Amino acid sequence: MICLRKKPEILIPAEKVPVKFLDDYVTAEKNISVLLHTSYLSPVMSENGEKVQAVVLFNKSGRFAVQADFYIDASGDGLLCRDAGVPMWTSPSPQPPTACCRFENAGVFRNAKDLKEMIERNRKDFPDLPSGYSWGMGIPGSSIYMLAGTRVLNCKCEDADEITRAEIESRRQIRAMIDMVRKEVPDSNLSLQGLPSEIGIREGLHIQSLARADGDDLLFRHTPTEETIGCGTYMIDIHHTDSDRIEFFRLSGVHDVFRSHILESHSRWLPEGEILSYYRIPMKSIIPVKVENLISAGRMIDADRKAFGALRGMVNLNQTGGGSQTDSGRGYGFQEDGTFRCFRCKTIQFPVRIRDNASVLG
Repeated sequence: MICLRKKPEILIPAEKVPVKFLDDYVTAEKNISVLLHTSYLSPVMSENGEKVQAVVLFNKSGRFAVQADFYIDASGDGLLCRDAGVPMWTSPSPQPPTACCRFENAGVFRNAKDLKEMIERNRKDFPDLPSGYSWGMGIPGSSIYMLAGTRVLNCKCEDADEITRAEIESRRQIRAMIDMVRKEVPDSNLSLQGLPSEIGIREGLHIQSLARADGDDLLFRHTPTEETIGCGTYMIDIHHTDSDRIEFFRLSGVHDVFRSHILESHSRWLPEGEILSYYRIPMKSIIPVKVENLISAGRMIDADRKAFGALRGMVNLNQTGGGSQTDSGRGYGFQEDGTFRCFRCKTIQFPVRIRDNASVLG
């Protein structure tokens, strides 16, 4: 499920499966070599450790290396950046992972407040029931409903054992919700139609970049236009990891904090009557230090807690992906020898080309 944001407070649902068909056409059209069912193993570094010379991959055909002038780490977890020696960091309060699922006859789930009240009534009988905020949306063109209702607190998603525990726990939460509904509404005919291929990770490792994205700079649009890789309208959305609180800085200027769908506080971060139409995504936050021919794209972006609450949204991370490919291929950031040296100067000049980049929406 992809949510397209038409205005700051309006979401338009779009089914993401057809995007895969489009990707197939685009890769064929652009003569891109695609390696499906292939996994990353490790980098091969230069003697001084400042350049990636190759990446080692493996699939059913065996283990092999791919060489390139520059590399884009779109793993989400920053695996290539980490293994190449880029300094990495983790948040002391990372946003918790969630497993979504799809249901038929899911009327009982469509009102988040009613669902939360039902969960609290039945928590004693079904101790695996999830805590916290939930939301959902109908799948376009079908009667199936997508529910994002699980939450695994205090999980270090960069750790394989932790994420395994979280995935199993999230399935227990889904099963507990199904058992609860069958007890409370026995004639609902609720039917589970699909589980995710893997749990959705909101936050794990972050790279150390040329400049960390700052939440206040984002909200007050301090990022210069010429240093912008894209523009976003997804609100700042912070899921707390140690409680069932969720915090929103909306582009309408409102700051809300909820706990289990109960509004705890309501204020404005902008003066009454003012709104933020969009914010700018800083290019420097996806360029890792230390390694010259490497750029990142995805949730390993270097951002503080507030900025990450906005930038982690799929529509924004997609822009980091599109921007990193366009800019690295055209020489924005990467020089002819494949380095980022222009970004490492005190006075950084970004070519006009970035304003023509398709990743910049506004």
